[in-house]
Amino acid sequence: MERVAGVAANALSVTDPAKLEGFILQGLRSLESGDPKQLAGVLAALRQFEGAFAATDVAYVRAASLELLQAAGVTDRAVLALFR
Repeated sequence: MERVAGVAANALSVTDPAKLEGFILQGLRSLESGDPKQLAGVLAALRQFEGAFAATDVAYVRAASLELLQAAGVTDRAVLALFR
């Protein structure tokens, strides 16, 4: 997990803060909307971001995220599918 956090920190340190904020806010709006087209856009952006990380690290973070969402009571299949 520390390695994943380190890679993420490095990636975020060179990211334009305004673009990152815009990406996060748009992602949240898309998730809240439940619109399949908007969710697909978020998924595509996340897939592109994942390319900067090792596949095993991505799999670990996805599994942990899915567990966290389920533990928090998220049942929306479209949202959960983003992490499978």
